[in-house]
Amino acid sequence: MSHTEKELNDIGVFQWESIVDGFQDANLFLGNGFSISLCKRLSYKSLFEKFKVTTNPELLKIFNSFKTFNFELVMQNLNNTETINNILGISSNKIEKLRDALRSGLIKTVQDNHPTHSEIHYPQLLKPGYELLDFRDIFTTNYDVFLYKSILQVISEYQYQKLEAPFQDYFYEKASPTQLKFSSVIPYSNPRSVYYLHGSLFLYIFDNQRSTYKLRRLEEARIEYIHLIRREIENNNFPIFVAEGYADDKLRTINNNAYLSFCASKLQNSGRNLVFYGFSFGDSDKHILDFVNKSKVNQVAISIYKGNKSLEQLEQESSFFRNLFTKKDVAVYDSESLFPSLRPF
Repeated sequence: MSHTEKELNDIGVFQWESIVDGFQDANLFLGNGFSISLCKRLSYKSLFEKFKVTTNPELLKIFNSFKTFNFELVMQNLNNTETINNILGISSNKIEKLRDALRSGLIKTVQDNHPTHSEIHYPQLLKPGYELLDFRDIFTTNYDVFLYKSILQVISEYQYQKLEAPFQDYFYEKASPTQLKFSSVIPYSNPRSVYYLHGSLFLYIFDNQRSTYKLRRLEEARIEYIHLIRREIENNNFPIFVAEGYADDKLRTINNNAYLSFCASKLQNSGRNLVFYGFSFGDSDKHILDFVNKSKVNQVAISIYKGNKSLEQLEQESSFFRNLFTKKDVAVYDSESLFPSLRPF
């Protein structure tokens, strides 16, 4: 459904160009809409939603009983049960099958929904990577590798020109050839920082839960990134991603992980204006609203996807957005006007 710019302005939906002056050097918050713009296969709320469709019914019963969507938590409990069974001389054949089903199910879900290296058109990722330079720090709740890959394209070009990297994510200390360890110390002078608020498929815990590391694909080894992820899962190392269905559960998971809580504190303590792009503001993400409402951010810009919505629907949705942040100045803008380079491939 096509609407004129004036019709949109009349209901409080603006083009990015008309509000950009108020958001110079603002922070950026990327939701799932960013990934969907690059690959429609990633249009899911969480990996668990895909996983539960084909998983073992008994395994799903365990998730439901623990009231969690946390893969790692279920794996830990299966391992603990096996340990107790061994002590008591009880067979763990069923536990082993459930553990195998958990590993293979998550691997299949990741592989079915994430493009391979050959499917990603890297020159296309470079364009939005450069558009990200219009902002300061970047926060995201996405699990996929698109933001990471897009930023890497820009960093590679900067390094080729012998310029300092314009982005950093606090993972720079080498733990192994394919692992970079998290450190809260910034190694560069004044880069844009990237924060994965809900974790990612390439973030893992090691060293008895004390540290977080990021998987690093070695170009010279030609190892498929998705294969690195599969290898970690097969070794019982589950990605850090916050997939719980309730905001309180997500917040609990965040608070129990040093890296995630570090990212959350950066959002809560931010004083820069904030631009949301492609974020749905569902009930399960109330903790994100709380972080921003508690921050010193003065102005918030929120993208709205027009699609085939009527003017009445758009007006209702934009009014809903404004009511989310009662103590902030809120501007609503047309999502198609911010990143013109984003096109599905």
